[in-house]
Amino acid sequence: MAINWDILKAQYLQANRATQLDSLALNLTRIRVLARSGTDESVAQHLVRESQFFIE
Repeated sequence: MAINWDILKAQYLQANRATQLDSLALNLTRIRVLARSGTDESVAQHLVRESQFFIE
């Protein structure tokens, strides 16, 4: 299933700052867990890409 990054970014940008920071914190936690377990590399890659929206 292809990800529409434009829609994802638009939804993120419509959220308030607190929600944006919560999303970033959650993604970073998920990335940490995946990195420690050494599994689901494709999921980790998606989360990294998604997190780029939060820090740009």
